[in-house]
Amino acid sequence: MQAAASAAAAAAQTVSRIRLANLNKFFNKKDTLKWLTKVPELSGESAPAWISQMSLKKSPKSDMAFITLPTDELHKEALAALRAATLICRNREVIVKEFVDKVKVHAPKPVDPNDTRTPLERVADQTTPFWRMDYDEQLAQKHTTMETAVSEALRKSGVDKASVQILEPVASPIVDGYRSKCEFQIGLGVDGLPTVGFNGGNYLSGQWAVINPRGLKHVNETMLSAVDIIQAFIRTKPDLPVWDKGTKTGFFRLALMRTTSLGETMYILQLDPRTYEPEQLLALESEFQRYFTTAAAAANIPVTVLGVQYFSGTNDMFPHDEPVKVLVGDKDTIEETLCGFQFSISPTSFFQINKPATEVLYGMVRDWALEVDQSIPAPTSTAESAAANAAPKKKILLDLCCGTGTIGICMSTGNFDKIYGVDIVSEAITNAKANAARNSVTNAEYTAAPVEKYLPGLLNSAEVRAGAEVIAVLDPPRPGVNKAVIKAIRTCPAIRRVVFVSCDIKQVQTNLMDLMREATGSHPGARFTMHRCQVVDLFPHTKHMEVVMEFRRVDEPAAEKEQAETEAIEAQPEKLETTEGEATSQNSL
Repeated sequence: MQAAASAAAAAAQTVSRIRLANLNKFFNKKDTLKWLTKVPELSGESAPAWISQMSLKKSPKSDMAFITLPTDELHKEALAALRAATLICRNREVIVKEFVDKVKVHAPKPVDPNDTRTPLERVADQTTPFWRMDYDEQLAQKHTTMETAVSEALRKSGVDKASVQILEPVASPIVDGYRSKCEFQIGLGVDGLPTVGFNGGNYLSGQWAVINPRGLKHVNETMLSAVDIIQAFIRTKPDLPVWDKGTKTGFFRLALMRTTSLGETMYILQLDPRTYEPEQLLALESEFQRYFTTAAAAANIPVTVLGVQYFSGTNDMFPHDEPVKVLVGDKDTIEETLCGFQFSISPTSFFQINKPATEVLYGMVRDWALEVDQSIPAPTSTAESAAANAAPKKKILLDLCCGTGTIGICMSTGNFDKIYGVDIVSEAITNAKANAARNSVTNAEYTAAPVEKYLPGLLNSAEVRAGAEVIAVLDPPRPGVNKAVIKAIRTCPAIRRVVFVSCDIKQVQTNLMDLMREATGSHPGARFTMHRCQVVDLFPHTKHMEVVMEFRRVDEPAAEKEQAETEAIEAQPEKLETTEGEATSQNSL
């Protein structure tokens, strides 16, 4: 018995993969898949079945990729096909080799025998760790977190904390049932029955289960009813397994749900199609559609979009590049309004999950951005004063890391003469342009580019050189932005103020310090100082929050500024002399 158990354990610690070596090291996973599916022996009508069932991993700057198949039969078939194919990548022969990988086995983490929490309480502690606190206490905790992080950044930047307005937190208009999007796991519950909900327990201890979310404070009633319907449907299919987190196998995987304030809803069931025939899948789709719509009508919940997504990867996720097959509805999007503007939301697109609080957040960003900057130098001559009175300065908003454009669009009406949005993700920019066109926003322009490469050209434009007031809104991803973005902001003197929105104040500390530290060779340009900061709570019962911070440019000392201007004047004749044609062209703009 022990020997058999040891052999089984050893077998469980290894997995056979196929290694492709000598690939282009600059290929990412998508590039590698694209190349592989164009190999003549593996494409077109001769494309083998294992192509759609494989899992491929490719690390950046590595010339190797690894292919994993779900069964030994498919593994052997793929290995033989790849060895027989002519594999050439960028004029180099790709080497195919079987690779046996040893999987690390962690020692089980002991379960605390004194833990008397119910399964639902354990899940609540994981997803909403503040659920036991009064809401005022939650806000106080978040305020303390913000103040601690901000104080540390100020101290390291040499900025006096007393000069910064640390404002009281802004509460969410709704506290319970606020989430408009949830992704639910499908697996076995504590009773051994198929369950839809959140993972509970401890993965390393080998003791986990899926817990139904009814009773959690942040999930709305429409989603809870839909969870019950999908769970009941799955339990009518005992021959179709639910996802097993340990073995990474199973048919029913995830359920994604979205709701909007307009009453529109979306329910997407994710399935693993491996080992099932197309006819079986079609039959199941029809049965699921009938079951869900009938039960939803009885529960009085709307169904705008109902669909399925087929995915065979090992990760628990809804990949944005896998299509959704719509069973109910004429498209895979639902509609939402935000600050009076209309937006379409796809299954995996980013959209804030607490609309009322988001409108509070965007209103604050707008008001802070529009506030007159008293630090901008007043006109120093009669001519300048007359020009300022005759032609009020244009206001330009730079929406940096703009995503799908929601912030800029919500601030567009009557607030800014021009809005420039930039984001490195081209798909997000495509959506931003569509959102602007749909809402008849004509003063917004969106560009897909790195912020640090985009800013210098924009801020050399005629309207900026004519003296427009430029305000930047920076709403980066959770980790913040790279140093090059902050450097670009610092070295663009037209940017007088920055409104910085962070969903993780601890992770952006380096960005804050780089904005505020004194000028050095690695941090050129006049620095900014923090004027004020404030928590806006979009995520009650959790540790998460949004922090809004306003930074204002610190002017150079008069002597340094005069010296810089003198050096620029002295250098100009030489420049005009050596680049006369270029200067004439610039002046003609």
